Amino acid sequence: MLNDSVESLQQSYEKKKTSLGLIKPVELLEFVKTDQLQIYEQNGWSFTVNLDGMKIPQVTKIPHIFKYRFTCQGCKGQEHNMQCEDWELFESYRSWGPRYQNPDILWQKLKDKFFDQMITKKDLYFIMGMYSQYPTWFIVGLYYPPK
Repeated sequence: MLNDSVESLQQSYEKKKTSLGLIKPVELLEFVKTDQLQIYEQNGWSFTVNLDGMKIPQVTKIPHIFKYRFTCQGCKGQEHNMQCEDWELFESYRSWGPRYQNPDILWQKLKDKFFDQMITKKDLYFIMGMYSQYPTWFIVGLYYPPK
């Protein structure tokens, strides 16, 4: 079910302990990084070997550095600045680093796909989730069919 705002999700949490929802931002204002980008080697994946000689995949942890600033239908002009932990965004960050080898170019590619194209070519929705320890909403996924 589509919620009209982060505020309505919060009300649903307070009444029914809802912790997952879908909203459509009315306006995307900004896509930001809150720290310097790093270039991960080998797409951010490495392997360790256990005692039996089996390779165990290890993924490099990505700091929580991507945020969207946006407005939503029912928020009456209030802006939201929310952390985004979309899997595709994180994997693009990991895998594109070795390809572009430059944090500035990497940022431009990420910004183009996850912000510029979302405004011009996509119909963006945020899949919202809540941290279990802290009742705080964040973007857990992006759904963006073509316009």
